[in-house]
Amino acid sequence: MKPVIGVLGNLTTVEERAVTRAFVNQSYIDAVEKAGGVPLVFPVGIDRKATAYLLERVDGLLVTGGIDVHPFYYDEEPYEELGAILPTMDLFHIEAVRKAVEMQMPILGICRGLQVMNVAFGGTLFQDLSHIPTMVLKHQQEGSRTLGMHYVEVEAGSRLRKMIGERVMVNSLHHQSIKDLAPDFKVVAKASDGVVEAIEKKEYGFCLGVQWHPEEMIQVSSAMKPIFQGFINATRTEGLGGK
Repeated sequence: MKPVIGVLGNLTTVEERAVTRAFVNQSYIDAVEKAGGVPLVFPVGIDRKATAYLLERVDGLLVTGGIDVHPFYYDEEPYEELGAILPTMDLFHIEAVRKAVEMQMPILGICRGLQVMNVAFGGTLFQDLSHIPTMVLKHQQEGSRTLGMHYVEVEAGSRLRKMIGERVMVNSLHHQSIKDLAPDFKVVAKASDGVVEAIEKKEYGFCLGVQWHPEEMIQVSSAMKPIFQGFINATRTEGLGGK
């Protein structure tokens, strides 16, 4: 049987109709299917019991991108540059990630998903990249989301290095990044200006967060396919409780 992958959903409001909609970008669904998994979307707003129920029925968790994480989750007040926030969604994502780690489930976090993983376990964020003195690269690209924008250097010995190699071109669609890394995690990739681009959890099976959007790039290039294949394979070979 194909592994089932829980995909954390998002919320948006259609302003002209004042309707709130639960959704997930199609690119996440497509990427999971291309790698051999069956996506199961977790809608924002379900309670803890429902989340636990769904987690018990999936083999891995995909933590998706989206709007900013509210800074009170890492003990800061909002700065002027903070973008849109939705604390109820933050809590839903944070609790789902913590529960998945408790279950030793393979986890892949993308963009905001990486940031949620970091905050969930005690890390902090730069609320805007302008707060990083060394930041010189363009991290909020314009145009197609499938295009590469800058390179990242991947640490030797990391799981990510085995999947995509030492240096790879990535897209870039974020204005926040990791400031203080959560304990029990390690940085495994950076941009040339020092911005953290990927993290892995120490002493764990597959728990990877990337700051870029491989689910978008995989539509036009095979370079990012190993990330999703590695994630799906981990659900088969490591499983819950595996290392």
